[in-house]
Amino acid sequence: MKLILNQDFKIKIFFVVSVLITTLIFFDLGRIYLLVKYSNIFTLTSIQVLKSFLLSIKFDLSIMTIFYCVPFIMLLLPIKSIKYYKFVISAIWIIFFIMLTIMIGDLVYFQESKAHITEELFLALSDFRFVIKYSLTRYWFVLISLILLICIIYSLSIKLFKSFYNPKRVSIMKNTIISLLIFVIIFFMIRGNISGMTLGLIDVYTLTNNIQEVNLILNGVFTGTHAFVKNEMALKNNINADDSYKIIRTHLLSKNELFISDNYPLMRTVTKQDLNKNYNVCIVLLEGWSFKHIDSLNNTNYGVTPYFDKVVSESIVFNNAYAVGTRSMFGLYAIFAGLPLIPGFIAENSSYTYGLELKNMFSVADIFNNKEYYSAYMQTSPIDSNKFFGVIAKTNFRMKETFSEDSIPVYMQYKEKAFYGYDYDLCMFMNEKISQLKKDTSFFILGFTGSTHIPFTKTTDEFEKYPRTTEENKYLNSLYYADYSIGQLIEKAKQNGWFDDTIFIFVADHVPNGIESGNTLKDKFHIPFVIYAPKIFKPQKINYTVSQLDIIPTLSHLFSENLKFTALGTNALDEQANHCAFICEGNNIAIVEDDNFMRHNRQSVLETNVEKDSDKYKKLEE
Repeated sequence: MKLILNQDFKIKIFFVVSVLITTLIFFDLGRIYLLVKYSNIFTLTSIQVLKSFLLSIKFDLSIMTIFYCVPFIMLLLPIKSIKYYKFVISAIWIIFFIMLTIMIGDLVYFQESKAHITEELFLALSDFRFVIKYSLTRYWFVLISLILLICIIYSLSIKLFKSFYNPKRVSIMKNTIISLLIFVIIFFMIRGNISGMTLGLIDVYTLTNNIQEVNLILNGVFTGTHAFVKNEMALKNNINADDSYKIIRTHLLSKNELFISDNYPLMRTVTKQDLNKNYNVCIVLLEGWSFKHIDSLNNTNYGVTPYFDKVVSESIVFNNAYAVGTRSMFGLYAIFAGLPLIPGFIAENSSYTYGLELKNMFSVADIFNNKEYYSAYMQTSPIDSNKFFGVIAKTNFRMKETFSEDSIPVYMQYKEKAFYGYDYDLCMFMNEKISQLKKDTSFFILGFTGSTHIPFTKTTDEFEKYPRTTEENKYLNSLYYADYSIGQLIEKAKQNGWFDDTIFIFVADHVPNGIESGNTLKDKFHIPFVIYAPKIFKPQKINYTVSQLDIIPTLSHLFSENLKFTALGTNALDEQANHCAFICEGNNIAIVEDDNFMRHNRQSVLETNVEKDSDKYKKLEE
């Protein structure tokens, strides 16, 4: 029987094709935006760009058909009711709106991380109220424009469909057969090939190992959906668990340490404590502080860190310190638990407020709670900026008190309201809480700053050192204010008598978002990290590689003899230890050593400076 499409079915096919082409165009507009906005990152030839755009069609069609397959099939069914089709068309354009929103969110995220969104989609949904508040505050115009665009497209679609569609002409037999054929086409579009599994994140690496091409081929809807739904990028390990533990143990063990349990193979204890006094500890996690922009660390002349430059001159300075990831949560988790948030591992083993808080993990606070220290976590940002404040810091990580913007007074008159709060207020509140403690009470405080987070809010005229003509200038002004805040914290500590007995640790959570930090792997994760206690430690510069994961082992060596702890780091003050930095970069992971690095997609090596046939290559790959 010769199948001839009648007019009504042609209208349906035309509509389906139009939706696919429209979505493809918007995905490609996103790619063009990335190419123009980040031309310094996408240093690709014209041939590579063309190749990436052509290959992207395969992945775009796969994710589009996953989203659209149900309403498309519903649209092609031989049903005569025009109300039914209005409902289906509405569903299609709502899905289009959802994909477009994810795509725009991915472009915003790319500005911060230089990678597409993956498991962050899961975290965003777990903190949905904050995401809505943030979007309405900063991107209300984009959201309104999107909604208007969808309304216009929807109205035109309904009008055209009603004008040309005549349900009386529906041929049920023909349409059913053709619908089945189209269903088969949709099925293979999702899979991206005739045989095999559905296209996934890992499949792009069969086409190219160039990370720039990978970022151009993929889009945030594809990466976010697959990481969220399938959690397919599991770690590949070709060696058994016992051998893995032996390798990790050899790597982690520092001087004066013992592994103490076969049942908990990564649990360690310190056999000899380095300090003989219960000094106070104050960790200041610096939001987006840049190694590049601190004059004393990078031999530059920005002139916005005079207080911190003095701190550096009197500190133990780690010149090669690296962040675990590109977002604050990675830094918080590394410091509190000594573990990295590995992409793909979260969804399988639960995330914050979705089960992870029920896990019995070691916390940095345990080092000090055992000694009956007062402990507190403070953040400049609002209570709903992440779930960390209410659920994690106090319950899972056992801080005795927690504070956020809602409970921190305003100590200065500001030009604007900062979305992530103000550092000076945090520093003054921190001093106030410490000053209220009983005279002989030792304390452990962890404060998380926020003023150097985009959009780099204007504070006061006093700190407008650079004209606000570029994002970097705005950042420098915010850094100038943040540096002043740190300086005032130290001055208050000296005035109120708790400076001499306090160990300050200043470490960034990640490199600044929205500011170019460099193209190399090391540049993208290189952060300031200093231990400041001139009355306790002699100043020195340390050039071997360390990371945020080393903070728990280091504090354990300084303060806790025989305390059982776990962390995937080493004592940063032990020059004989096997020092390296573990990094999570979007879908990829990386290892950085003093002279070597390897970037891996968890299936194969993407980039390294180590000879492939060498023992070092094999060791890093394992």
